Amino acid sequence: MMKRKISCAICLLWSSVIYAQDFTHTTEIEPVSTDGYHKILLSPELLGMANSNLSDLRIYDEAGVQQPYFIQRESARSSHQEFRAYEIIEREHEKDSTSYLIFKNTHQESIHEIHIIVENTEVKKRARLSGSHDQKDWFAIKNDYLLQAMHSTDHTTDSNVLRFPLSNYPYFKLEIDDNLKDPIHILKVGYYATEVKQGLSTRFDFPIKSQLDSANHSYITLAMPREVYLENLHVNIKGAEYYSRDARIFILKNTKSNGDKAGYTLHQIGRTAFNSSSENSINIGSTQAKELQIQIDNQDNQPLQVEQVTASFLNQYAIAKLSPDHSYLIKFGDQNLYAPIYDLAAFKDQIPSDLALAHLSPIHHISGNSPTAQKSVSLFENIYLIWSIIGLVGVVLALVSIKMIKEMGNKA
Repeated sequence: MMKRKISCAICLLWSSVIYAQDFTHTTEIEPVSTDGYHKILLSPELLGMANSNLSDLRIYDEAGVQQPYFIQRESARSSHQEFRAYEIIEREHEKDSTSYLIFKNTHQESIHEIHIIVENTEVKKRARLSGSHDQKDWFAIKNDYLLQAMHSTDHTTDSNVLRFPLSNYPYFKLEIDDNLKDPIHILKVGYYATEVKQGLSTRFDFPIKSQLDSANHSYITLAMPREVYLENLHVNIKGAEYYSRDARIFILKNTKSNGDKAGYTLHQIGRTAFNSSSENSINIGSTQAKELQIQIDNQDNQPLQVEQVTASFLNQYAIAKLSPDHSYLIKFGDQNLYAPIYDLAAFKDQIPSDLALAHLSPIHHISGNSPTAQKSVSLFENIYLIWSIIGLVGVVLALVSIKMIKEMGNKA
């Protein structure tokens, strides 16, 4: 009888875990037009209300099947080198003679080196470089280049750099001695440019609730309808023509004290100096907030008027495979969930970087359980309940063991 009761208790606990519904919010992914992987742009509201590490984020299709994903974040800035070729307007190859090519420096930029892309070769050649304003009169820039070891073990072409005194001729001529030898095959002449790209960001208004000026300080309270995520604040100020004021930024958190009396606490998350010569942007780090307060030290000056405050953060995406034939939603808000482990994470480097963008619909609060929601939560996503089951199983095993020992003693 005792065994049966314990077994029933375990089954009830197991059942309650399987059908637990702890998500608090959901949002739909807007329909996509193509099959394949997409970058799902995560909104400030989702990032503000989800767990800070997004461990509670789950994507489901219309059948309630969980879809694998990984999180990608924009870098503040990235750089890469790109080869830019000059226009080759003339080239000549004469056997057992001097071959040459002429390339055009279209914008007459001042340059001090060029890169030549050649098909692999293992010869030595002498070369020289000259410049011209009209392609008639040529002037020496550098003589006696030695071109050699122009081959790659990984590709059929190689790049060779030729350096020279800073020059801005509109035309350059590269001459190569080919006496008694076949010419080398120069495919391109150009240079490598480093392109710096700023990371894409999301920007939104953070409404001003009030501004109170007193005792040489200004207190500006900012309030959103719900928690949002932000990393930077951009403050638009008017007032004095010239100003330089110390300022601190606080996050307001609601508390309750003295019974049912509501209150709040302030936690400083940043400080800066507002200056008439700057853009007045403040980096406050990764922050989830509903209300903020800016405190400005006016000293003996007249208060400044804060006209507008905007918030921003570097874009974050959930990378997932989507199809126009299916609908998808995202659920989040379960504080007890840990991050999912998908095979996809091991192959993120093989996913193209240039993906179509998908957007989210407005967020909705989950008011009650639904069959789909019940199927969505896995037993193994709630670590606290897992330990509860393990503890209960341990108790059962202990009781069974004690009973067996007693029975063995009685038989003896």
